[in-house]
Amino acid sequence: MSWEDVIPEEEERMIQEAAELIYKHGMEVPAVFTLEIIKPFAYIGGEFGRFFLTPFTPILGEKFDRYLSVFKKRENIEKVIKLIEKKVSEEKEKKDKKNDNEKSDKKGWKKFWPF
Repeated sequence: MSWEDVIPEEEERMIQEAAELIYKHGMEVPAVFTLEIIKPFAYIGGEFGRFFLTPFTPILGEKFDRYLSVFKKRENIEKVIKLIEKKVSEEKEKKDKKNDNEKSDKKGWKKFWPF
């Protein structure tokens, strides 16, 4: 299988994994900010990444080429942003339903902040 042969089901799975990983670590705001900035340059960045990082493919793993080919498409970056925003809005709705007296559970790096 070459790096361009990523089936749509695998592509969707990779997009879901990326959004889950970002959400799991509580990095929604910096990730969305960064993704919005690099979205116009996604194709060029993917090609540069492929050119400069191909010698390290044995170290980075076989999935590396697939991830590059998936995330060099602007529409896939937009899908990741939408998934992250959807997860954040769902979490906000859950918190709104909770009582204000209950202690909220912080996730990711936010649990170390006192406020």
